[in-house]
Amino acid sequence: MLLPHVSLWSPLRGMCERMAFVCMRPCGSLSPLPNQPHLEISVVYLPVTTSLPYRPSLRDVHTFLRSNCALIVHFSGDTSGSGTTKTPAFYPDDLLTVLKNAPNGDLCCSVITPTDDINGFDSPRRALGNIGLILRALSPDSILKVSPDDFGSSVTWKGDIGTRERDPLAITIRDLQRTLTDRTLHNQWDMTTFEVIGVLAVEPFGYRRKDPVLGVDIAYSSLQQIKATFPTLPLFTFCTGQLVEVGKSATTEELLLELYPDK
Repeated sequence: MLLPHVSLWSPLRGMCERMAFVCMRPCGSLSPLPNQPHLEISVVYLPVTTSLPYRPSLRDVHTFLRSNCALIVHFSGDTSGSGTTKTPAFYPDDLLTVLKNAPNGDLCCSVITPTDDINGFDSPRRALGNIGLILRALSPDSILKVSPDDFGSSVTWKGDIGTRERDPLAITIRDLQRTLTDRTLHNQWDMTTFEVIGVLAVEPFGYRRKDPVLGVDIAYSSLQQIKATFPTLPLFTFCTGQLVEVGKSATTEELLLELYPDK
């Protein structure tokens, strides 16, 4: 009886990742089962060079996002979100700073879908703002940490420059899925080395501003004003549970394939 060799990829939740190669072969004529030889099973672990524990490939991340109609968004209003300055910035300066520094920077993001309520009027609020930058990871290592909930910000400071903490454990597709299925309010993805691929603005287009009398206040913008603030980026919004690019006729599926291609 000949048995095939079996190889499998075994991401380990730990400080390293290894390739497990499993070999099975007959090793004798005696067996406790009729007509079945003894098996010799050997497992060989091969180290894989990587700067972080296991992360899904970009193609797998893109597939996850498209299949869930989801976007990675860093919203204005997340005062601890950039990890680059100790002085909170307000819209639009905070987002313009992120755009200027891209692809560098450590950001707190939320993964949201067109059916999410990001205002918290009729259901749990799924984001910290109404206006944000849509991001695309540049490598699997771009995803630092993920959680179904807001796990806060842990930043190491050197002067006025901060670096966000990296997750010492592996991140799997199941972990990504849980950030959507197990949410109570908004989820959190910490990102680094990213590409800014668009702006998302959802009604009522609110943002935080510094008011000389009230301190921090909420003001409101419009799609026209937001487009003028970010003229080089495509502008997206949500409408009746669909993703819409302002000034373009395309389905949600077509837009997601452009934002997160199958590669």
